[in-house]
Amino acid sequence: MKSVKVDTVWVSDHLIGAIFNGDINHLDAHEEGNLERWYAFYESEEGHSLAFDVVNHDPSFATCDVLGVKSMCVELDIYELKP
Repeated sequence: MKSVKVDTVWVSDHLIGAIFNGDINHLDAHEEGNLERWYAFYESEEGHSLAFDVVNHDPSFATCDVLGVKSMCVELDIYELKP
């Protein structure tokens, strides 16, 4: 399987569990909706899976690309997995 980097983003550190493990229990409806729309933006027409890698494990104060608010964020690389 081949991975192709498609983007680097800043994501609020409290969303990491939802992104990597699908654990959305701690998210409110607004956060969950934003996360679903964010995923949809990166979905490929061919239905390839996405993979994520934390670039920097030390959170920094930045604007979260998922929620659009300032928070403690980590930098993520997004990859599309292709056969």
